[in-house]
Amino acid sequence: MSKQITGTVIDGRYKVTGYLRDGRMGNVYVARRLEDQAMVAMKMLDPSLFEQEEAIRRFEREVRVQSRIAHPNSTLVYEAGRTEEGLPWIAMEYFDGDTLAEVLEDRGKLEWSVAANVAGQIAMALEAAHEIGIVHRDLSPENIMLVDPDNALPHVKVLDFGLAGTVDSAADEDTSLTAVGIRVGTPFYMAPEYIEDFECDHRADLYALGIVIYEMITGKPPFEGRPYRVMDMHVNQVPARLSTKAPDVPAWLDDLTARMLEKKPADRPPTARAIVASIEKGTGATLQRAEDIAAQEAPSEQGEPEQTMIGMSVADPVLERFRARLVKSVDRRTGEPPSPRDCLVVERVSKYSIFADYGVEPGTLVQVEELEEGLLDPTLIAKPNAELTYVFHTGSERIRLATRAALMGINLARSVENIRTYYNPATDGDEPLFELWRQGAWEVLERVALRCMGQGAGILGGQSLFSRFMGSSKPKPANHPSTLFYGAALVESGRGDEGFPYVLEFKKSYAQNWPDTYLAIATAYAGLQRLQAGKRDLGIELLEDSYKLAPLKKVKRALEKTTGTAPDSRMLYKRRFPEYDLQTTDGRGGAKLSTTLATMDDSQVLLIALLGGFRGNELYNDFMMRFLNVGAHLNEFVVGLHVCTTVKDRTSDHRGEWFTGEDLVAQAGLPMLVLEDYRAFVQREAKPVRIPTIYAVNRDGIVLHEGLCTSADLWNALGRAGQLRMHKLQALG
Repeated sequence: MSKQITGTVIDGRYKVTGYLRDGRMGNVYVARRLEDQAMVAMKMLDPSLFEQEEAIRRFEREVRVQSRIAHPNSTLVYEAGRTEEGLPWIAMEYFDGDTLAEVLEDRGKLEWSVAANVAGQIAMALEAAHEIGIVHRDLSPENIMLVDPDNALPHVKVLDFGLAGTVDSAADEDTSLTAVGIRVGTPFYMAPEYIEDFECDHRADLYALGIVIYEMITGKPPFEGRPYRVMDMHVNQVPARLSTKAPDVPAWLDDLTARMLEKKPADRPPTARAIVASIEKGTGATLQRAEDIAAQEAPSEQGEPEQTMIGMSVADPVLERFRARLVKSVDRRTGEPPSPRDCLVVERVSKYSIFADYGVEPGTLVQVEELEEGLLDPTLIAKPNAELTYVFHTGSERIRLATRAALMGINLARSVENIRTYYNPATDGDEPLFELWRQGAWEVLERVALRCMGQGAGILGGQSLFSRFMGSSKPKPANHPSTLFYGAALVESGRGDEGFPYVLEFKKSYAQNWPDTYLAIATAYAGLQRLQAGKRDLGIELLEDSYKLAPLKKVKRALEKTTGTAPDSRMLYKRRFPEYDLQTTDGRGGAKLSTTLATMDDSQVLLIALLGGFRGNELYNDFMMRFLNVGAHLNEFVVGLHVCTTVKDRTSDHRGEWFTGEDLVAQAGLPMLVLEDYRAFVQREAKPVRIPTIYAVNRDGIVLHEGLCTSADLWNALGRAGQLRMHKLQALG
C-alpha cells in the first residue's frame, strides 16, 4: 500500500493538500472539502499499522469517543470512513498551533496566570468528557494544543481521546481495548491508583492535570527519572509543593495543585468543574464558556473570511506580497513521478510559504528544470534573482511552479538514491556526506565516505580526493569530514570499536578546520563512547556540548533517551532582544535598537548578527552571501542588518576574499551597519552558544528566529511577523 497521502482525494469529497502535525497512531493532514472548499483536518491511520486489527479497532474507537464530546476545548469530529484500500480516516475540525510540550520546550515555563488560564480550559474539556462517562487517561503536554500560542491567553484544544476509557464499561463498545491488566498512558502523568490497582476514573485525569500545571509553572514535572522509578514515586513519594519551586505562585493555586496531586482520589477535588471554579475564584476572571466561544465562531452575515493559503483564515500580507512579486506561473496536472535518483528531495518546508500552500511537504520529490548540477549549481548562489521552475511530484500530481524565490521557504536535499548514483567525491565536496548522515543511510554513507577517503579505486585516476585537496600525493584522510562520517557509519552499524577511533581523531586534530556542525557530530559520538564505557556524567556533558554547538535532532534524541528530558539550546527565541546602543565602525554614529525597530512595518524584521571577533572569515563571508541572496528577494520585508562585532578594521590578518560578500552587499545598496561591541557579549544579556548567530527581530523586539538564518528560517520568521500583524488587525477590527 502506498504511503503517499498528500494530493489524494478521500471518499471523493476531501482533497488532502498537505501535512499538518503528528498524531497518535497516524499523521494529521490538511484537506479541503471539495463541495465548499472548507478546511478540515484529516487524520489517517499510519499505513504500517494497517495489518494490525487492534490498531484499526482503537483508531475507530477514537472516532466514537471523540464524536460524543461536543466542546470548544475538544476537537469536533465531522465524519469518518475508510479509503478504497481500507485505510481508516477521520475528518475533524481544522486548527493549527503548537502543543504545550513544544511551547514549554521553547519557553521553559509559563507565567502562573497563563498556566492557570490554560489549566481552566483543559478542565472544561475534561468536564465535558466526564459528564458523559469518558476518561481521557493520557492527558499530557503532548496531547494539549495551544492555538495561537503567542497570544497572552491562547485557546486550548485537548487532543487524542484514542486511549480514553469509560467509567461505565457497559457504555464502552469494545472493552477488550481497555482490558484489566493493560496500562495505557504516559508514566510521568499517571495517577497512583492506576499504577497500583489499574483503577481509573475521572479523578485520574485531575491528577494528570495537576502534574501538567506543575510542569507549566516550574518547567518540569514533580517526578523525573526512568519510567518505573517515576511510577514508584507517584505511589510512594509526596511531591514538593509548587511554591517551593515557584515562589511567586499565589497560595490558592499552590493549594489547588497540592490537592490535585493527593495520592487518594477521594482527597482530590471532586470534579473538573470544581477545578474551574477554583481557578475563576483565584484569578477573579470568568473563563470563556462553550456558548460564548460558539457565538464568536459563528459565521457572520458577510460570509466566511477570504482564504488565501492552507492553514490561514485571513490573507497573510507577507505571502500575498511574495506571491505578487515573485511567482510567475503555476501548473498542476497528473503524471507519474520520475525515478528518485533523478530528483532532489524536499527536506523542510516553512508552513507559511507558498510551497506549503500548494501541498508540498517533507519527502516530496522535486526537480529544478534550470539546474544542471543539482544543489551544486552556481545558479542557486550566483544568480539569486534567476527565475527557477520547480516541479514537485506529490503522489499522482505534478506541480510546476515558476518563481524567482530560489529555495525561499524550502530546503532541498539529495535523496539516498541520488547520492548513490551521482555523487563524485572529486568535485562534490563534503555536503552530501552530511546529508547521508542526517538521513541515516549508514550503508551508503560507509561506502561513499570510504571512496572519498581514497581507500577505494578509480578516483581521479587512482589518486584520492585528499591528494587533490591537500596538494600532495600522500593521502591525509583525517583532515576531511569523510573520516568523521565513515567512523559515524561504522558506529551506527554496530561496529563502534572500528568507528570511534576515526571520529575521535577527527575531533582531536582536525575539527577546528571545519564548520561547527561537524565538531558537534564528533563531540556527540565522543559522548556516546563515554556512555558505553559507563562514564554517564561525562557522556551527558559531551552530548550537551554537542547540542549547544548545533541543535541536531539525533543528538536531541540521544539526550532525551539518556536523561529523560529534552535539551534547550535556544536562548532568546520568542523573547525580547536586549536593548543596545552601539557605535558604527567608522565612528560617525551609532545604532540604537529601539530607534531602528520604531521605523519598521509590522511585517518586517531586523536581522542582528552577533559575531564577536568573527568578522572577516569564511563563516562571515558565507552569511553575507546568504544575506545578499535574501535581500534580493525580500528587501521590502527585511528592514536591515546590524552586524555586532569586536573587529573594527579590515586588517592584513584577514584574507580579502572573506570580505567579498560584505562588498557585494554594499554594492547592492542593502541596508547594513557594522557596529562596534567591545564588550564581546560578556556584559551583554545575549550570549550566543555559537558564532555566528543571527537573530530576526520584529518591531516589538521579539526574536522570531535564532540560528544561522537560512532562507527557510527567515521565511518562517517573516510568516510569523505576518501572522502577528493580522492578529493586531483583527483586534482593531
